[in-house]
Amino acid sequence: SRKRADRAMGEAKGDVLTKGVKELLSVLDTFELSRQGFPKDSLTAGEAKIVDSFSQVESDMLDLLKQQGVEVIEAKGTGFDPLRHEAVQMKASDEYEDGVVCLQYQRGYLIDGKVVRAASVVVSSGPGPSKPPPSDGVGAEGDEEK
Repeated sequence: SRKRADRAMGEAKGDVLTKGVKELLSVLDTFELSRQGFPKDSLTAGEAKIVDSFSQVESDMLDLLKQQGVEVIEAKGTGFDPLRHEAVQMKASDEYEDGVVCLQYQRGYLIDGKVVRAASVVVSSGPGPSKPPPSDGVGAEGDEEK
């Protein structure tokens, strides 16, 4: 029927878009990593121009992807969601509660609400172990070595 053919055509277009987007994501990742490779506080004028160029190309690519229905998954500071995030590590954090994404290694993306690539993240395990009180050399009763 006509409806089934239209639905199949829409799914095929979506598959082609998803494949193309996945291929572009690796290029986008390269720009992001290249930009991050420069120390922010000690750039020469030439390095600053390179970083600005990387940032502009990255921004243009993100805008182009957005026009195609692609959304960035904002992960840092959000609760861990196994459907949108790929946890690569757990880490103690005094800044983030248990189960909250505290660091993002790689962006994740959605197309029409469907995950194209999960964000690669570090998830907080909450505050680390508390530091023991300073020892004054005197053991409590019953703590003496025998």
